[in-house]
Amino acid sequence: MSAAYRDNAVPAMPAGPAGHQAPARSPLAAPVERPRPPLRVVPAIRRRPARTPFVLLVVIVLGAGLVTLLLLNTGLAQDSFELTDLRRQSALLHDREEALEQEIAQLSTPDRLAAEAERLGMRPGTDPKFLRVPTGGVPDSGKGSDR
Repeated sequence: MSAAYRDNAVPAMPAGPAGHQAPARSPLAAPVERPRPPLRVVPAIRRRPARTPFVLLVVIVLGAGLVTLLLLNTGLAQDSFELTDLRRQSALLHDREEALEQEIAQLSTPDRLAAEAERLGMRPGTDPKFLRVPTGGVPDSGKGSDR
């Protein structure tokens, strides 16, 4: 051993309350070895995992799913009402279109057009006149001699 180790040795214990002095250890004395107990495997502590986070996760997932289904169902119901209204409006517009087409057909008949023209002071054409485009002249009254 080195001298520095001996100089740093712990001095003897002072006397206790009864005046007895504790035995002093010499710094050179070897520590007493105790026999080690045999090693054995200690079973691991089995802790049950906490259920609260899992239950909370399941409740949140189910709640979010229910809210999503509710919103989806509400949106579909609203779209269904809107679709019904649009179909009703389309049927009304189709009926109106058919009524207008019938009115146009009635107003376009030849008898109706002749009566309306007579009311406006028009006369039926008896002797039609034709124009020659290159010359700009009017041929005789359609006897066919000026063709």
